[in-house]
Amino acid sequence: MTAPPSPVTWLVLTYRLPANSGLKAVVRRKLTATGAVYPVNAVAALPASPAAERAFRRLRNTIGEGDGSAQVLRAEAVEGEPALVAAYNAAREHEYGEIIARCGDFVARIEAMTAAGHFCYHDLGEKDAELKRLSVRTRTIRAHDALGAANARTALSSLARCRAVLDEFASRVYQTDAASTTGIGHHGHEPTTTLHQEIAAEGLAGNAEIPPTVPARNGEGWSDMGEACARPRWRRGPSEIELLEALYADATVRAVLERHDVPIAPLSGPAWQRFPVAFDLTAELVAELYSGCGLALHHIELLTGRPAATIATLLRASGVQLRDAAAKSPFMRRWRESG
Repeated sequence: MTAPPSPVTWLVLTYRLPANSGLKAVVRRKLTATGAVYPVNAVAALPASPAAERAFRRLRNTIGEGDGSAQVLRAEAVEGEPALVAAYNAAREHEYGEIIARCGDFVARIEAMTAAGHFCYHDLGEKDAELKRLSVRTRTIRAHDALGAANARTALSSLARCRAVLDEFASRVYQTDAASTTGIGHHGHEPTTTLHQEIAAEGLAGNAEIPPTVPARNGEGWSDMGEACARPRWRRGPSEIELLEALYADATVRAVLERHDVPIAPLSGPAWQRFPVAFDLTAELVAELYSGCGLALHHIELLTGRPAATIATLLRASGVQLRDAAAKSPFMRRWRESG
């Protein structure tokens, strides 16, 4: 929990609406969307920020156009600030609590489908859309969480758990699809052996992550990585951290990431920890990274946190021809030559 600044600077909106006006519900709904709290009736408060000021100024204009009156004030509490901070944090904690509950339902439904052996693209699409909505809602709450709500970390962990479970479910859908066909499935899914070949061709060292389509097991040649992936001992090559450093240092790759607002994630840790809030892939982004920058599928996985199989499916759906997985990617050849 992050301690709030002391003292907190607040923006305060005071307003008066005309009698029998339909503005009351409109104003209340818009204030709720900003995350504001009400110290008293017709007085709303937010921690000061440019976004809060824009929201209050727009509301003041809306109220004025409806024949009401409103003022926007900048203030600091002389007495009673802890109670105001507590009220603001309680509102955020309630919102985070809703995210935690929805994440619990999300995981439970996927676990039920998994237990029933029900793996289809229709359900995957629905759950993917639901996770995107949860991610957007969480980003909104985090943007409002200026004073350190207590359960923020739990909400982010719950969302990361949803993402990990959905990625595993997606892998099972891909495997089911591939098992019903020979070679590459009708939906453009690459067999797991192709992803193995790509990683082997790149020469990754023993701590490189295999995409989550590969089941983990203990024993000779493998080490336990938890729920969704394992590490084979391939021939000598760059470590995962060295590879990520090279990817982030490449000017072409960095320009694409910045253009698409892809966050720069920590270098170490599994994908669900490096990307606690799911990043939404686009066909344009993956095509630029794969074709324009010459990255391999697992390079894009490391940069976005999304499974290589998902990336391959998106590329094929966009009409991008995948390279021979047994050959080094253009990026790796370029990096080797420069080193």
